[in-house]
Order: sequence, then structure tokens, then C-alpha cells
Amino acid sequence: MELLDITLREGEQRSGYTYTTEQKIAVAENLSELGIEYIQLGFPVADSQTKEVCADLDITAKTTGIARAIQKDIDAAADAGVDVIDLFAPTSDLQRSHILGVDREELLSRIDAS
Repeated sequence: MELLDITLREGEQRSGYTYTTEQKIAVAENLSELGIEYIQLGFPVADSQTKEVCADLDITAKTTGIARAIQKDIDAAADAGVDVIDLFAPTSDLQRSHILGVDREELLSRIDAS
């Protein structure tokens, strides 16, 4: 079993709360020292901080960034320097059709291309 910690990304989803770059680095270092294998640092397309954190980290854990199955998200995560890109796409028919405006085959094609 390998553990993925999402504290640094999920924690910032609380209304009015953000981590400083220094706080993210300190938390990531502590999580790595605890033996966590993967640490999700953020959503690189939505913030520039993930890149700053990656540049200053020296840990054994692998860093990850979340990205939608959209090329600009993937490019932002790769540019941020994370080790792993955590790719996601909506799975409900409502989100797929009303938010993305695509049918199931198109979404699967996008995921495959990503």
C-alpha cells in the first residue's frame, strides 16, 4: 500500500484559508519524514505556488499535482515540476453533459488522449 496525502490541496478549499509557500514546504517535509509516499501539493493550473514549492523541496516523497483531463491543466502541472500528475474527469452524466458539453465517447477520448 502507498499513501497519498491531499492535506495541502484540500485544506485550501476551506473558505478564506490559504497556506503560505513556507507552510506548504514545512508540511510536505513533515509528511515525507512520516513516510508518506505521495504528497499532493495543489492544483497547478489554478495557482503558481505549486511551482514555487516544488523548486524549494528536498524530500523523499513524490510530489503530485491535480489536473483535469484538459491539456492546459496537464501542461501547468508538468511545468510546476511535480513528479506525478493526478488526472481527473467528471463521471456523472450531469457534469459531463451540462458542464463539459460532451458525450461519453468524447470524454473517454479526452481522457485517453490526456
